[in-house]
Amino acid sequence: MFLLVGAAGALVGALGLSALTVLLYWLFEPEAFRDGQFVVLFIFTIPFGALLGVITGLVVRQVRLGNTWRAGWLATASGTSVLAFATLIVWGSADSRGDDTGEFLSTLLSLWIAPSWFAAAGLTIWGTLLLAARR
Repeated sequence: MFLLVGAAGALVGALGLSALTVLLYWLFEPEAFRDGQFVVLFIFTIPFGALLGVITGLVVRQVRLGNTWRAGWLATASGTSVLAFATLIVWGSADSRGDDTGEFLSTLLSLWIAPSWFAAAGLTIWGTLLLAARR
């Protein structure tokens, strides 16, 4: 059953994060669609969405089984790991190599990575709340 939940979460997460990112681009940067490199965006949204979807699906499954402690640790540890990985990608990107913190934050909040970063942060917060409610 966990394999089915994970596969469904990966599919929903990849499609959902990609659709959310495209929607945000459509609302805030519609000129990006005319760029021939727009498809590169999906290099980030599909794997991050799949990973976040698998984690979320497994956390929901654990909560439904009554294992809130396990769900909390899974969400907190996994969310923090994805958050750290997304931050490292931003840190290593061409836009943020300088010593300027503002440039780093500007890149972090750009539409190509921000939805993934905020989804991972939300997962981490959810896990922390599950752990805090358990006490």
